[in-house]
Amino acid sequence: MKVGSDLDGVIAYTPLKKNDYVPFKLREFYNSCSPTKYAKMNFDYIITGRKEFFRKLTEKWLEKYDVNYGNLVMYPNKIRKSLNGVFKFKTKVINEFGIKKYYENHRGIYNHLRENCTYANIIFIEKI
Repeated sequence: MKVGSDLDGVIAYTPLKKNDYVPFKLREFYNSCSPTKYAKMNFDYIITGRKEFFRKLTEKWLEKYDVNYGNLVMYPNKIRKSLNGVFKFKTKVINEFGIKKYYENHRGIYNHLRENCTYANIIFIEKI
């Protein structure tokens, strides 16, 4: 069974506020994330709304905290990021890769995935 997870808010604790979503602050915050209890689980896929631009930084963080995962799927740089875009991105990845269990902490994304990923068990993670 293929298992996937969101990154920020599930595997990594990220205390971001809406005003923090600017590139220079994101780099600082992504580096300072702390691992959650879910970081000790094994995942076939980590599917994150983080832009591809932050791949190296994210991979270093995952290595630093010894997160066991198979594939890191990041939001494409060429697509303007929006909540609707993240809905579509995660739905497409979960369905295309046949992920059967997925952990998500954003209530809106969770609801969308439950409606659109009918073959996956979408698990909501309460705020950490």
